[in-house]
Amino acid sequence: MKKNHFLVGLMALLIVIPLTFVVASAETNTRSVMRPGGGGGGGGNTYVPPPLPTGGAPLTGQKYALVIGISDYDGDSSDLTYCDDDAYDWRDYLESIGYQVTLLIDEQATEAGILAALQNLADLEDEAGDAVAICYSGHGSYSRTTGESCLVAWELAGVYVSEIKPITDTFQSEHVFFFDDACVQGTMVELLNAGWVGAIGSTTKTYTYDGDSTMQNGIFTYYAMEAINLGYTTGEAIGNYAVNMFDANTQGDATLYDAYTIGDLNLA
Repeated sequence: MKKNHFLVGLMALLIVIPLTFVVASAETNTRSVMRPGGGGGGGGNTYVPPPLPTGGAPLTGQKYALVIGISDYDGDSSDLTYCDDDAYDWRDYLESIGYQVTLLIDEQATEAGILAALQNLADLEDEAGDAVAICYSGHGSYSRTTGESCLVAWELAGVYVSEIKPITDTFQSEHVFFFDDACVQGTMVELLNAGWVGAIGSTTKTYTYDGDSTMQNGIFTYYAMEAINLGYTTGEAIGNYAVNMFDANTQGDATLYDAYTIGDLNLA
């Protein structure tokens, strides 16, 4: 099977305030990729996908989603390639299964815009049976000063856990899926309350990566989309597939966090 190499070093690590980029080295982070169905790379891909799930608890309420993708950042030095494509793919999938989606792309995703959209999401969902999805693709940062991760808004401002959590803690929904394709996102796990499933693409020390032209996605998101195309319909199954494939084929370290206890978190 043909081996491909990822375009790496694009989702940069930001470490201090003010935010500054440290770009991952292509020499140290590029790995050969095992494409679905064969080949080898990244030390060997041994992940065997689980059987298709039988489905989770039925959804009884409304479905709401916030999807954010930032490829074209303010200025010329921090742009990414496929984060907007990631967002469009999540939007298309979630709308196809009945979600009302708020989409923020590039300059729409300012710090104020992201926080306002999160608050709007909190205002829309108002009962335990509602389903909520939050998907982010873009730069990430970790502040050593405050010890917390953040999403990086279009103007390169951080949207920190301590800003997001007061909003998400008001969610009434007990059915929340969170997919985070960004670097150094380890403390985003603090957002996960009961009823949440979170697929987080990095720790406070690791990266996520843009894919190549055959993928047209960030690598972590690419594998989530592949899981969906294979027929997985629960947050756990989609997240677990993406985490294992990403970890097997890159130098990343993604994690699935599952705080949903009523079977599996059914998205569709």
